[in-house]
Amino acid sequence: MTIEPGIYIAGLHGIRIENCVIVREGEENEYGKFLHFEPCTYVPIDLDALNPELLTTEEKDYLNDYHNNVFNIISPHLSAEEVEWLKKYTREI
Repeated sequence: MTIEPGIYIAGLHGIRIENCVIVREGEENEYGKFLHFEPCTYVPIDLDALNPELLTTEEKDYLNDYHNNVFNIISPHLSAEEVEWLKKYTREI
């Protein structure tokens, strides 16, 4: 399935960040059985579209972890120039 957070300004424009995920069975506890999402596309999230001051520590940690995974998975398949580009766009916030 896809996760598609976004914002749409009526009559102006919209921005959507989309990521494909696999739904996996997770833990079961006294509150029930849980599922979790495993990314299956690894693309940087545009940092220029974010205001890090509005993100919680948890959201920053999630984004930094995700970008670290993007870099580690994708960079071995890129040229040196492309790796430098990817470093910039997966930098920690």
